[in-house]
Amino acid sequence: MLHSPKLKIAPNESDHRIGALKAPVTIVEYGDFESPQCAAAAVIFDELISTYKSDLCFIYRHFPLSSLHRMAEAAAISVEAADQQLNFWGMHRLLYQNQIILSPETIDIIAVTLALDMETFNKDLRRTEFAERVQKDFSSGVRSGVNGTPSVYLNGTRYNGEITFAALKNAIDNMLKSTSEFELFY
Repeated sequence: MLHSPKLKIAPNESDHRIGALKAPVTIVEYGDFESPQCAAAAVIFDELISTYKSDLCFIYRHFPLSSLHRMAEAAAISVEAADQQLNFWGMHRLLYQNQIILSPETIDIIAVTLALDMETFNKDLRRTEFAERVQKDFSSGVRSGVNGTPSVYLNGTRYNGEITFAALKNAIDNMLKSTSEFELFY
C-alpha cells in the first residue's frame, strides 16, 4: 500500500497563515501565483476559511514553477515585500485574481491598489532575504514530495483528492469528526 507523503517542515510561527496553529485542522498549500489551478484553489480555500473559522488554520508556502511560469518567482517575492507592509494576503488575493495579465506592471498596479508605500515596496523587492524565503519554501516542498501545484497537506499528510470545495469539506469534516470522537474517549 502506498503512503501519502508527509510534511518535512511542520507548520510554524514563520509561516504565512490565517488561523491559529493549534486549530484542529491545518491546510498547508504549496502554490504558484501563475498556476491556473492554484488560482481556482484560492477561491476554494477562501470559502473553507469562511466556513470553518477557528477550526481551520490555512498556511500558504511558495512553490514557484519558474521553468513553466516566468513571473512566478517575482510574484512570490512581491508577496513577501507586501508582507513588510502587513499586506501579504491582499497581494496574494489580487495576484491570483489578475494572474492572466501578470507582469511587473501588474505587480506595481496591485501594490498601488493596496496603498503600499511604493518606494519601500520597490526597495523590498530587491532584498535577498525574500528570494531566500521563497527558495526555503520551495525546498521544503521538494523535501515533502511536492511535484506540482497546488499541493495540499491536511494535518501534515499529503491530500491526494480532488481540490473542490465539496471534496475538501468532506475531508475536513471527517478529520473534525475523528478529532471529536478521540476527545470523547480521553
